[in-house]
Amino acid sequence: MADDEILSLPLPDFAKLGVVESNDQLYLPVEVRRRTKTGGVEADEVLLCEPTNRQRFQARVDARAYCKARQLDADLDKDHFENIENVALLTYALRDKKTQGQLEPNVDSLLDRYHDSTLAELWGKLNKWCEMLDPRFGELSKERLWQVIEGMARGNLLPLVGMPTYAQSTCFSLMAVEACSSPNAPSWITSSGTSSAEPSTESSSSESSAPASSTSSSKASKRRRKKA
Repeated sequence: MADDEILSLPLPDFAKLGVVESNDQLYLPVEVRRRTKTGGVEADEVLLCEPTNRQRFQARVDARAYCKARQLDADLDKDHFENIENVALLTYALRDKKTQGQLEPNVDSLLDRYHDSTLAELWGKLNKWCEMLDPRFGELSKERLWQVIEGMARGNLLPLVGMPTYAQSTCFSLMAVEACSSPNAPSWITSSGTSSAEPSTESSSSESSAPASSTSSSKASKRRRKKA
């Protein structure tokens, strides 16, 4: 196999995910979870769509106007600025399941509707959905993959840090496929990288959502590396 060969991952089946297409836009159904007064979890279903560049620019304008009206300082309250910008972007990404219209029209109404923990979960799902929509997601050259693996084996994370987020996710997934194909892999793992028998609960882990405190891709990528 040539070093410059492109390795590809099977992409999720959008039809099975329930993805809706309308006016050349793709919408992903997601559950919005929140605690009830009895301690249980209540779930509503909404849609997520990838914001356009125009909406991303407007979200920044919206966030700055929101902060200025509340006399937040751009330097002293930097974390608040970033969090509000994330919420502003979610106002364009979150859609009503029936109409595909914006779920809430502005930052104030979205903050009133959902608590921080719910917004953090939605922010993580939005980032993952935008990665999946990138045409380059799931593809990586064999040479690039092994450069990262070799560097990580020596404790050098720079090749990974320099990757865009969609490439980081692809890289981790392909590394997992290679690990599952290793002769050192547990007996319950097949050569295709899928489990033929479920491992014990001690070896299983649940996926955590990305926090909504930053819009920077570098911070998001660091969180993904910690989870990997």
